[in-house]
Amino acid sequence: MGHSLKPFRLLLFDLDGTVYLGDRLLPGAAMLLTKLAAAGFTYAFLTNNSSIGPDDYRRKLRRLGLEVPRRSIITSAEASILMLQHHNIRPDRVFVLGTERLKRYLARYGISQPRTNAQAVLVGFDTELTYEKLDHACRLVRRGATLFATHPDINCPMPQGPIPDAGSLLAAIRASTGIGPKDVAGKPNRWVIKLAERNFGVKRSEMLMIGDRLNTDIRMAKRFGLGSVLVAGSNGPISGRYTPDLVVGSLAELVRHPWFSCVRQ
Repeated sequence: MGHSLKPFRLLLFDLDGTVYLGDRLLPGAAMLLTKLAAAGFTYAFLTNNSSIGPDDYRRKLRRLGLEVPRRSIITSAEASILMLQHHNIRPDRVFVLGTERLKRYLARYGISQPRTNAQAVLVGFDTELTYEKLDHACRLVRRGATLFATHPDINCPMPQGPIPDAGSLLAAIRASTGIGPKDVAGKPNRWVIKLAERNFGVKRSEMLMIGDRLNTDIRMAKRFGLGSVLVAGSNGPISGRYTPDLVVGSLAELVRHPWFSCVRQ
């Protein structure tokens, strides 16, 4: 690993907990992205959060003052479509445990909501969860529907503190049925990387992942040969199997790091 951005043609930023928290940009985010664009670097946002669709993210980023093209927003919802196609799952036989906005996005690709003959159950970050929905998903899995998930995160960072994410729903389904997911679309797995490759035509070795999670952002980078920057924030000491190439406290600190000297004017 070198000591500059020059080897990288695409910078991938996580969103929740890295670029923003709730409806507030985190320190340094706007400045860093502005300088990267001015220096001619290409960047995109890669998020596991499937509570909303890609167009919703684009609108949210616009409200926060960041105007980005559609191809620069890569989500686990999109990756889930690739994953289900790979496993030969019929789109009209997928029960989605997720928000209405996620369901509307997936419906564009023919993914419907069968109540009785589901071939698969797709678990997302369902901030509109009800007991009835969770119970029905468990019943479908017990009857033989294959379990999938948009992403594995146990919690999602929020201003008031972490809240249960898709991984927590998967844990509940596993506890009830004894069955875990066959595949998971989001970080640290391959499907989101395939979208980045398709959207930008860039090799994995030319990508840099910048995020706040060791077990998703950094783990994915290590698995697939990307460079990696951990924005540690207040996550505590860095330990475990997945060692990032660089650790900073915030994007504001990253702007000042020698690696980014090429974007400072």
